[in-house]
Amino acid sequence: MTLVSFLLQAILVSAAAMASGDTTDPCAIFCIRMTSYDQQSGYTIEKIHGSLETLWVSPDVEMGIEIVDHAEFVLGPTGSPAVLLFFTDSGERTFREFSAANLKERIAIYVGGDLLMAPLIRAPVEDEKVLISGVFTEEEGKHFVHRVNEESTGSP
Repeated sequence: MTLVSFLLQAILVSAAAMASGDTTDPCAIFCIRMTSYDQQSGYTIEKIHGSLETLWVSPDVEMGIEIVDHAEFVLGPTGSPAVLLFFTDSGERTFREFSAANLKERIAIYVGGDLLMAPLIRAPVEDEKVLISGVFTEEEGKHFVHRVNEESTGSP
């Protein structure tokens, strides 16, 4: 399984969490933060959504919705609901450089304000778009696309 598929396999949360509309939180829609196995100054202990696992998470947002140009709702390879996230030019470069600089580090992926997953970066990610699938309904996928496009482009 590639980092992209692992990283984004579970990036969407329920429509209820997304419907809150709280945009004061930099992770209200999407963000990435660094993690640590050990306690670090300023880091907080957080539980991964739907899991018993906890880890130390940096308060600093490494990347947020600004790296996303737009999103499209599609059906994935198995016919299940999926979302294509298209990076901006600078977002693609930022994500590639970030992943290359943080090999063998775990990152915290937030969607809808929830810590959704914390994958290990195994290789630099060089794609201009990523397919997100596997953990949401069609309604949730369309809602996420609407939120992303509204936030990243200013229009649904």
